[in-house]
Formats: sequence, structure tokens, C-alpha cells
Amino acid sequence: MRALLADGKARPEEIAIAAASPADFDDHMLALSQDANLPIHFVQGVKAVTTADGQTAAALADVLVKGISQERVRRLLRRFLTLLPHDSSRGARGATEN
Repeated sequence: MRALLADGKARPEEIAIAAASPADFDDHMLALSQDANLPIHFVQGVKAVTTADGQTAAALADVLVKGISQERVRRLLRRFLTLLPHDSSRGARGATEN
């Protein structure tokens, strides 16, 4: 794949990599794709908790299923804060300081 891309013989969307049981390599390939900023589409999908939205949904489910606790609510709020645009969190902090 690297040689094809480096030599200009193929574009990324023209390359497919296949394996008999790809699930063994999912976590590794996902990490590599994020480091390289290359989108990868997995045949069996991507685990929901590998995305920010999936982690937020898991934190919300944890609160709803196991009940409210200080630790669970903090985890949920941290997840929601990561979804905010970068500048808006600064404005929220400024509003609470006054």
C-alpha cells in the first residue's frame, strides 16, 4: 500500500486490503489510520466506543442503567464537554467565574 501511494501508482480510494479474519487487526489498524489521518472502512464496522460519540453514548448508558453517582455524572459531563467547539468551553468557564 505504501509503495503504491508513494510511487503514485494508485490513489487511496483505489486500494483495498483483505484478510481471512480481519477482526484480529481492527484495533491496530484503527490506531494506525488515526495516526496517519487516513479514513479506513471496516467490513464489520468500527466499535462504537472508539469514537467520541460512542464514548458519550456509553457514559450516558452507564448513568441510565446503573443509576446516578458522582463519578458517572462527571464522566458523562467530561464526554459532553469534549463534543463542544473549542471556543465555547472557554466562554462557559468565563460565565461561571463571574
